[in-house]
Amino acid sequence: MPLYVCLRKAVSDFIDFLKYKSEKTIQAPKMRIAGKAKELIAIKENFDDPVGGFQEYM
Repeated sequence: MPLYVCLRKAVSDFIDFLKYKSEKTIQAPKMRIAGKAKELIAIKENFDDPVGGFQEYM
């Protein structure tokens, strides 16, 4: 197969890839839902208490 045919095929495949990639990235971002992660993160009651061993730095 001549070189120009191989190059033409490679360029055609690359153009198809770029078209596919651009179509894929144009999609609108999903809307965020407020409160979706509610109760997934728990903060302990003693979160703000001083940590032992760091008194000399404070």
